[in-house]
Amino acid sequence: MKRLFRKMNTIKLMPSLLIFAEVARRSSFTEAADHLGMSKSAVSQNLTKLEEQLGLQLMVRNTRGLTLTNSGKKLLQRSEHLKDQVDLAFEEMKSDEESPSGRFSVTAPHILQRTILMPAVAQLCREFPKIEPHIVISDKPLDLMNDKLDVALFGGDLPDSNYRMLPIGSVVEKIYTTPAYFEKMGRPTHIDGIRDYAWIAADWQKKSRSFLDDDQPIHPNFKEHPDMTSNSLTCVVDLVKNNMGYAFLPAFAFENFNTECNDQEELMHILQSITRKRWPFYFLHSYQHKKPIHVARFYTLVKHFFSAALYKE
Repeated sequence: MKRLFRKMNTIKLMPSLLIFAEVARRSSFTEAADHLGMSKSAVSQNLTKLEEQLGLQLMVRNTRGLTLTNSGKKLLQRSEHLKDQVDLAFEEMKSDEESPSGRFSVTAPHILQRTILMPAVAQLCREFPKIEPHIVISDKPLDLMNDKLDVALFGGDLPDSNYRMLPIGSVVEKIYTTPAYFEKMGRPTHIDGIRDYAWIAADWQKKSRSFLDDDQPIHPNFKEHPDMTSNSLTCVVDLVKNNMGYAFLPAFAFENFNTECNDQEELMHILQSITRKRWPFYFLHSYQHKKPIHVARFYTLVKHFFSAALYKE
């Protein structure tokens, strides 16, 4: 297999890689063909040729659509970056802008710091080495103009403003506590069973009363108010990890914080089928017309890493 990869003409395979990324992203040959301005048979032939050249099956076709194999999932991650790079190259050719440089100020909540913000900023700096990132991590919403920021990543219901907001994605909250607290308080089989647990909430979570069990709405006999609150999600997680109660967290927040503070308990996901309110996340900027090229690129990177974090859930 190694000899096969050395002999491949990868330049000739680039169009097929881009076509593969479009099909995989849309989970549809028909939609991808329409978007690419190609016939469905031409798209299929390109993917068949790509699989033959690689000696790997990338997709499984069935009556319900298609699913990616493990090899296909790995290739998609690389191919999406390739498409972004190609799009960026043409964007730069059409643009009369100079290479962006100078301070680029971004704010984001703690929940996005490690898995989404950091890899997005790192990739942006590789592509635009003259920019100088200034990063403000805050769970308190900051104002772009007053706080001299270029971009804000914001989670939750947006206040009224004149800023432009672009959707990043959304997450659901799941229930996390520590094994020690779980054993101490008992093993509930339903959400009503955690009524005696201490509920620790971030300020923006206090008003939400939306619950799902296996994606079906439920109305549990649940507490009206949390037992402890904080304006910082980091603080909420630290309270939980010190065996103080439970919290509702997105899964990638659990991944972010579970490796920190080795002297504290790790978190565990309980009541697997129960989820809570779906929180939207937005990319805020103040540009009224075309965004600078590095801001537009940063948005695509944030969306990519946000989607990748959700895929791990």
